[in-house]
Amino acid sequence: EQVWLGHFDMWSQGGVLLYRNAMMLGDEATLTPGMAQMAVETAIFEWDRFYPAIQFVLWSDKSPAQALDAALVDAAGQA
Repeated sequence: EQVWLGHFDMWSQGGVLLYRNAMMLGDEATLTPGMAQMAVETAIFEWDRFYPAIQFVLWSDKSPAQALDAALVDAAGQA
């Protein structure tokens, strides 16, 4: 919610999970097909990235902070 170019949010009326994204269109304010495709691909990438955190919040009664801590663990080293 503190990110200005895209974030997941829970709609307060109805509890719907949604992805909000803003785009900088420039002086002409024209959305090209390539820009639209990039926005959709970014939303899909972010959904895949944060799916574990979303599951924690929706199904495990975890706070968003707890869910992000669990989902954003970076592995170090080699297996």
